[in-house]
Formats: sequence, C-alpha cells, structure tokens
Amino acid sequence: MTGADQVFLQSAARSATYTVISQLLFRIITFVMNAIVLRRAPPELVGVVNVRLMLLYTTVLFIAREPFRRACLAARSSAAASATSSSDRDDPLSPAANARTWLRIKAVAWLCMPVGVAVAGALALVWSKLLEHPSEAISGYDQGVAMYAIAAVVELLSEPLFVRAQIFLQPGPRVVAEGLATLTRCVMVISLLLWDDSLTIAECGVAQMAYALVLLSWLIFDAARRSSGQLRAADVLPFGTGFDKATLTLAWAFFRQSILKQLLSEGERYVMTMFNVISFAEQGVFDVVNNLGSLIVRFFFLPIEDSFYPYFANCLPRATNLKQALEDERGAESRVALAVSATRMFGLLLKVMLSIAGLGLAFGPPSASVLLSWYGGQHLATGTGPLLLQVFCVYVAMLAVNGISECFVSAVAPRSHLDRMSGLLVGISVLFIVSSILLTSQVGAVGFVIANCMSVGIRLVASSSFIRRYYANTDVDLAARGDMVARPATLNKSDVVPRPLVIMALVVSCSTVSAMRWVLDQGWAGEPGLFVDGIYIATAAFCLCVVAGSVLIADRALVDAARTWYRERRAQQKRL
Repeated sequence: MTGADQVFLQSAARSATYTVISQLLFRIITFVMNAIVLRRAPPELVGVVNVRLMLLYTTVLFIAREPFRRACLAARSSAAASATSSSDRDDPLSPAANARTWLRIKAVAWLCMPVGVAVAGALALVWSKLLEHPSEAISGYDQGVAMYAIAAVVELLSEPLFVRAQIFLQPGPRVVAEGLATLTRCVMVISLLLWDDSLTIAECGVAQMAYALVLLSWLIFDAARRSSGQLRAADVLPFGTGFDKATLTLAWAFFRQSILKQLLSEGERYVMTMFNVISFAEQGVFDVVNNLGSLIVRFFFLPIEDSFYPYFANCLPRATNLKQALEDERGAESRVALAVSATRMFGLLLKVMLSIAGLGLAFGPPSASVLLSWYGGQHLATGTGPLLLQVFCVYVAMLAVNGISECFVSAVAPRSHLDRMSGLLVGISVLFIVSSILLTSQVGAVGFVIANCMSVGIRLVASSSFIRRYYANTDVDLAARGDMVARPATLNKSDVVPRPLVIMALVVSCSTVSAMRWVLDQGWAGEPGLFVDGIYIATAAFCLCVVAGSVLIADRALVDAARTWYRERRAQQKRL
C-alpha cells in the first residue's frame, strides 16, 4: 500500500470512527430527550416540530450543502492524480498541497450561503402562507417557521469551515461541534419542558437556533486554535479567488441530483406536508417509528458513507470502466495500487452492510412492540405502530446496501452518468409520490414505507448495474507483498455475501425469536411487563451471540480485516 493510499485510508477510517462513536453518543442523548418529550408533549406538537419544521430545516441544509460539499471533497482526487503523474510536484498530502487545494475550491464551498438564503426564504414563505396550520392549541407556528429557517442559514455558515477541515484531513472538529450543539439543544428542550410541563413551537425554535450557533462558534474556535492564532479571515472567506470550473461543473451535477435525493429520502414527509394525507398527531407517531427504525441509519450508515466518499473519490478514477481508465492514465502503477485497495475496502463495506441488514431483518420485526413500549409508552405499542416498525426494518435493510453503493457510484461515476442518474431519480420521485398517495389511502402510514422500499429497490438496481460495468474486465490486482500481478480485481460473490453458516444462523435466530414473541403474546408467561420482556430479551441476546459466533467461525477474512483495522487505529492513536 502506497503512502498516499495509507493516509487517505487512515483519514477515512479516522473520520468514520470518530463520527460513528460521536453519532452514537449524541443520538443516545437525543433518544432520551425524545422519550421524555413523548410522555409530556401532545402528539400533534411532535408532528408539527419533528415533521413539518424539521423538514424545512433539513431541506435547506441538504439542497444548499450537499452538492458543494461533495464537489469540493472530490477536488482532492484530481489534485492527487496530477501529482502522482508528475514527480516534480509536491506531496499531494502535504500542508502546502492542501492549502493550494483549499485556495482553488473555497469560492465554490461558500456558494452554499447564497443558495441557502434563497432556499430558506422561499420555503419559509411556502410553509407560512400556503400550507395548512395546526390547530389553535398549538400556537406560535409562524414564529417557529422563521426561527427554523434562520437557524438553517446560520448552520450553513459553518459549512466552509467543515470543508476546509476535511481538505486538511481533520475530521475531529465537526464531531466535537455537533456533540456540543446537540447537547445544548437537548438540555434546553428538557429544561423548558420540565420547567412548566409544556412545550411550544417557539421554544423548540430557540433550541434549534442555539444548536446552530454553538456549531458555528466551535468550528470558528477550533480553526483559530489549530492555526495557533495565525488564521486570517482571508484564509477562509472567498474573496480574492475565482471559481474553479471543474469543481463548479461537478457541483452543478450534484446540485440537480441532491434535490431529487432529498425528495426520495424525505419523500413521505413532503407528501404528509403538501397533501395532508394523515393528521399531525398521526405524523407524530410516524416520526417516532421513523426515528426509532432509522437510528442505525443516522449513527452508522450515513457517517460511513460520508467518511468513505472522499476515500473512493481519491483512490479511484471517475470513469465508466476502471481498467480502461487505468490504462489511459500515466503513472498507472501507483493508481492501480490505490484502486485495488479501494476495491477491497468497498467489498468489505458491502459485506458489513449486508450482515447488518440480515441482523435487522432477523431481530427487528419480532422486537417491534417491545421497542415501542419501552421508548414512548404502551400507547405506541398498540395500533399501527408495531406494524409500521416491522415494515420499516425491511426498508432499513435495503438502505444499508443501497447507501454504500450509491456513495461509491457518486465518488467514481463520470458526469455523464450522474446526469443520467438525475433523470432516473426524476422518474423514481414521481413514482414515489404517486405510489405513496395511493398506498396511504389503503393502508395508512405503512404505505409510505412500502413506497420507499420500491424507490430504494430501483436505485439499488441502477447502482449495481453501474458497479458491474465499472469493474468489467478488470485484470490487475496487488498481491499481499505489494507487487503487481495479473489477477481479477473485481467484486466476487464470496467477497461481498456473508458466509452460508452466517446466513443459516440468521434464519434460525429469526425463527427462534419470532416463535418466542408469539408464545409471550399468547400470555403463557403472564401479563405483559418487565418479566415477559426480560424473557424475550434474553432469548434475543442468546440468538445474537449465536450469530456472532457463526461470523467468528465462518468468516475469518472479515474478522481479520476488523482486527487489522483495530490494530492500525490503536497504533495511530499512540502516535498521536
């Protein structure tokens, strides 16, 4: 493995580790806050804040931030490739090279601000003037809309600082900033709720504004601290530089795609908001189930995708076929080393995601009622809540594989393919809207999840098709000793799919916990309570140990890769 490859991989792994751990801790804090709110606030307020207003907030952030972030982080790939093919260039990972890269793309990074202001203003008008307002019992709606829109713009001010930290291979600042901001918001919400045993929309808006301000303040402080007080405003602000044409072109491609991806990822919330297919109270219940079901997506899947996107973009060329791209490049030997390492890492990530998907399908549906009753009270464990969470487990399993696949495609696909994907996403968006409206009229909120499964399935097929073409006829690989040999470097089935013993253990575990759930629901162990839940949890824990044992026995390659990664992380921490 080359020095550049090691640094890129270590940066991606370090970013993924920090982000996963921090997201886990911070989501636990938010998890506890929501559990307290659910027992004290009316479901209608939960629906307005967590669905309607947070949709406004996330829409502004995603549309204004995602395309420019991905385009700027991909800029390192072209810089590394040009430096690899020219021996007289600086080390592409040196501080000087990082500074040149940042100088080249910082104007593009700051474009998130004018885009964000425009999107926030337009959406705030729509949310306030055109959409249905909640009942008079939920006051302060217009003030809440304004505060959430302003908070989104304030958070966008921190985006160029985040991109700069990523360019300089510093994943830590954003992690700490998000942690402090999340803690501040949760403390404010719980304090306000406990103070007078009620919560208003305006108070939720104040807490969200505090989140954005703390996030921005810490990133400014950290950037100044790391530069030992030498950081100037001109080093961060976009003045004095032009727009890098290649980065701007790529950002435009991502911009069109980001709008469609936002419609797909938050499609059910847009349908709820625009078409009023279910009440605010029902939206609140759906949001609870969605948050509980997608917990692993937030603290594990998304951080992995965000962290490994720059790694794939740096190590693999943007092309429709890897072999042809490597043959066309000068200095192909070092590029092959990077490509092979990235391919192996991609295969490992796919296997991990498939294993997690199997765990979710095996243990999620039988555990739905227990999870809901513990989280939000017994009223959530009745009605459509358990069925909604059971179907959501299937959706999360599909997201596990689709997320890392689309991350890979976004990192390596040429602009022409990204444009075609944008066209496909338009069709998928229309299909989702139509199917969700039709399905919700028949099966209620469950129809949203079914429509999402249909959309993700189509996207997964499209990503798989591109990946297959990308690795077609690739016939170079890197041996363990570091020499080039002729050996296929594609994604074999054995490198991606879990071992048969692991699959068998998952099937047996699913059957066991499902049977135990049925027995307990019949009342054979007594009335529902801690004792009955304890029996089920003990059974599920035993089955989980069986699955873990099957992985240790049957998939040594996965275990060895995890052990090697852990040792490298420990060694890196000691060096730091």
